Amino acid sequence: MKKHRKILLIVSIIILSVILLFPAKNMIRDGGSIEYKALLYSVWHHPSGTPIGYRDGFKVEILGFEVYRNYEEIT
Repeated sequence: MKKHRKILLIVSIIILSVILLFPAKNMIRDGGSIEYKALLYSVWHHPSGTPIGYRDGFKVEILGFEVYRNYEEIT
């Protein structure tokens, strides 16, 4: 019986991880920005060569808190 519980626990952890960490890709209509968003995190990528007034670089958010930002405002 303990072996079945262990297997069930491992399978449920894998399924939960896939649900929480698998991102969906969103193309934003501002000149090429891309957002990868999962339930636990999101990554924004603003490519260079966008029109004036946009960001160049990317940022990472985990649980809604910005943990890494590497972009500059293009004016």
